[in-house]
Amino acid sequence: MDYRRFPPFRFGFENGRFFISGAVDPSLLGLELVAVNGAPIVEFLRPALERNSGEIFTWRGTRLAASQDFWMWFTNLAGKTEGCCKLKLRDASGVESDRTVEPVTVAQYRRIPLAAGRKLPPRNGTRVQFFDSGKVAQFLYPAFNYSEAEIRKIGDIFRQIREAKSEDVIVDLRSNGGGEVPMGSLIFSYLSPKPVDQFTSGRMKISPEAVQDLLGGILLARNGAVLTVTDTNAMAKEFAEGFDAMKQSPKQREPFGGRVWLLVDHRTFSAANIFSVAFRDHKIGQILGYETGQPADICGDPVISFTLRHSGIPYRVSASANFVSNPVPGAVEHGVLPDVPFDRKVLAPFQNEADPELAYTLDYIQKHR
Repeated sequence: MDYRRFPPFRFGFENGRFFISGAVDPSLLGLELVAVNGAPIVEFLRPALERNSGEIFTWRGTRLAASQDFWMWFTNLAGKTEGCCKLKLRDASGVESDRTVEPVTVAQYRRIPLAAGRKLPPRNGTRVQFFDSGKVAQFLYPAFNYSEAEIRKIGDIFRQIREAKSEDVIVDLRSNGGGEVPMGSLIFSYLSPKPVDQFTSGRMKISPEAVQDLLGGILLARNGAVLTVTDTNAMAKEFAEGFDAMKQSPKQREPFGGRVWLLVDHRTFSAANIFSVAFRDHKIGQILGYETGQPADICGDPVISFTLRHSGIPYRVSASANFVSNPVPGAVEHGVLPDVPFDRKVLAPFQNEADPELAYTLDYIQKHR
């Protein structure tokens, strides 16, 4: 352990760039990391980046920043890089500068505070907040968890929105890592009088394990129903109806009739990313925030659990879910791109707020009435 060294700073990741979010030397705070020892920052971090799984760089960079303590220890980049660390930095105005810093021990590294990172208040469960005398409702939805209690809670939230006579609803999916897609269909039913399909088709290679795992997920929306299957054609029909239940939204008597805004970030993932794609494609409203963490047209990350037949050892593998047969060019390289993208310059006037991104969103809504 004594030979391992750490950089004398911590970093955050935003929009494909790495920023110093904590440092032994406070003068480094907020500066962009451009290069280390002459190597572009992405190349310097590559031994750690390439070990973080994800379809796109946005997700890998986000994952790395979130777990950098482990990765700086595991790769020992600061300790094994000769002459580390000569930094090339860039400030908010684009001016570059060079600094040389010394690696630190693990004890010193652990004492580095986060002082210039992104400010995002705790999610604290599914809930609603009102602003501007009730005209604006913020629907905070941290996970697509399927349960009867959650279904009732969402219904109650939209009842409150109706009673407050809100004109704008912000669907806040920041840091929403996904869950069950049918919950997205439920939310869309409150947001739009028209059906909002989140899928166009489905395809899988039949195996006992795949059928057990994926069929269970697709039929989740029919939980509790009794199926009577007489032959393979009847089974296929039940399967198709279950898939259709995931696609179609339930009907609501009084869907919201005002403007809808979607707030996303790099951690908007899986079912939340699928929801964001449908929100964009069906033109439900404007999207604000940061690029989402998965490709826009080819998305989904089902992780299938298996048990080895002879040893009984459990293991898990990733699978893919392709939601269009011919994705648009570049779809595999980027997540859902916001109509109103956030960056440090845009959010600078709101940094004294508890939630700068929400404060900017409320200001934007007010200015575009």
